[in-house]
Amino acid sequence: MKKILFLLAMLPMLVFTACSDDDENSLSLDKSEISLYYEDEIKLTASDNVTWSSEDEFVAKVSSNGVVEGGHIGKTFIVASNGSETVKCAVEVKPKYNTFVEPALDFGASKADIKAKEKRELISETATGLGYKDSKDGVAIIYTFKNGKMNACGFGLQYKYADDIMDFLLERYAPATMNDDKNTFIFVNGMSGKWDMMVALTVQSGMIQVMYAPKDATSKSISNEVPNIMEHARMILE
Repeated sequence: MKKILFLLAMLPMLVFTACSDDDENSLSLDKSEISLYYEDEIKLTASDNVTWSSEDEFVAKVSSNGVVEGGHIGKTFIVASNGSETVKCAVEVKPKYNTFVEPALDFGASKADIKAKEKRELISETATGLGYKDSKDGVAIIYTFKNGKMNACGFGLQYKYADDIMDFLLERYAPATMNDDKNTFIFVNGMSGKWDMMVALTVQSGMIQVMYAPKDATSKSISNEVPNIMEHARMILE
């Protein structure tokens, strides 16, 4: 009986000691979730020396000292590890520019499916295409079809929207490559080797065309690490 009473008396001390040790060794961050815009930065601080990483660097990157930079619209986690423990911070990169409403990016859908989803005014229809009038003056929405399935879609824009469309695309997609001869600039929706959709911006006859298409077997090898592409694009659009 004396042994039992002794153990009962010691139990609170044992529990307190165990909790104290766990608290001392527990890895934590000063923020459990953050939100930011494209190219904005927020610093995270850990309770220990850690190695930082991002689960999706297309959405957000993190430096070796915990500075998170917004990449493209989406959600991911920043991970901090001290070798034995790991903690995460939820990150959301929010849109700053909601200037346009993108087409329904439902590749492979039938014309009837697109008509059911598209809420803008239908102004033209052919066997291989649909055209809609956007609520913004000088903006048209285009869908093209092959073998009855939607294979591409996009915007037709007046030149006055040059700056707007550039800002809109940059916070959603990564500049990838360009064709100077045709004044065409290609964006992709992921890191090199991980993207599955291309966005082509073409400047022609004072108009801007932005077309979306899925990656396929005929797509060229595209990297989103081409330097100075946006400088070239803005020079043409000025």
